[in-house]
Amino acid sequence: MILTSNRDIDEWPQVFPDPVIANATIDRIFDRADISIFKGTSYRLKGKIEIKNVNLK
Repeated sequence: MILTSNRDIDEWPQVFPDPVIANATIDRIFDRADISIFKGTSYRLKGKIEIKNVNLK
């Protein structure tokens, strides 16, 4: 299974309303996980129109 998230692991407890369930879920997910962190530009933004900053003074 591949699980992706746009939230930092430290933010995950905020996603679950019950801290006990949050801790249990995180423990089970990461018990035997191989964690890969990819840095760089997102492929989701590939081909999207970019709006450049414009100073309107």
